[in-house]
Amino acid sequence: MKKLFLAAIAGAVTMFVVGGLTHLVIFKDLLLSLKGSVVDINRPEPLLPVTILALIILGLIMSYMYPKGVEGNDKIMQGLKFGVIISLLWFLPCNLIEYSMTTVLSLQSILFDAVLHAIEQGLGGVAIALVYGNLPLKSK
Repeated sequence: MKKLFLAAIAGAVTMFVVGGLTHLVIFKDLLLSLKGSVVDINRPEPLLPVTILALIILGLIMSYMYPKGVEGNDKIMQGLKFGVIISLLWFLPCNLIEYSMTTVLSLQSILFDAVLHAIEQGLGGVAIALVYGNLPLKSK
């Protein structure tokens, strides 16, 4: 249980920092330029407590699932692969459905943001893997 919560916090903090840097600093202007047809959809200030809650929930889910799927001894690569798969599971389908039904998001913004989330959750997965350390391989 202790590792689960430590891994969740490590993953959430990593994803918060990487997500903040990529979405609000490095690629902010590019992401704003890729929006859909609805003008000015962004809040003047992000609801950071909601973002933190969402990332803690994501971190807990990822930390719970990670030990169940470890396939190799390279924890960095296993964590990265796990995080990228999680990003594809949660981000891409939901946003493609949103794109199919609204004009809030452009396809370009979804695809670019999917890459950013793959990096964000990939590094979150690495943080989780590092907390868990070496886990025994699952027998198949």
